[in-house]
Amino acid sequence: LLAMGMLSLQGCNDDDDDLPNSKVPEAVRNAFDSSFSNTANLSWETKTVSQGQYYKAEFNNKSDNGYKTEAWYTADGSWYMTETEMPYSDIPQTIKTSFESSEYASWKRDNEVERIERAGTEKEIIYIIIGTGCRYGSALFSRRHPH
Repeated sequence: LLAMGMLSLQGCNDDDDDLPNSKVPEAVRNAFDSSFSNTANLSWETKTVSQGQYYKAEFNNKSDNGYKTEAWYTADGSWYMTETEMPYSDIPQTIKTSFESSEYASWKRDNEVERIERAGTEKEIIYIIIGTGCRYGSALFSRRHPH
């Protein structure tokens, strides 16, 4: 089933601290390497949000069409989430159909979609489509997709 949902990282601090690979904890690097073996343009930074501090890897995931991807980990190497930027044309048809039959269907949408996979009791995947309409300004359309 698809269910509408909103996603936010509240209290996000944009004061990122770029890190050399040698400053990233070994547990984080090992967790990253076991999940993402085929990458390009890897860089690391720390990210602080209301939930805590994370080590964020930014890279092109060559195993996923080379999409720009961010993977977030806690200092002990626990995976928190992965965010992938992808074109609208590449999202699952069920998500497209849901968006195109929603109240936002007539709005101008960005071609770029964010796919967010988050840790939790059940791994969830959320697709975020940004659209703008003449009456309400901009809106976030988010659909959960079973993994």
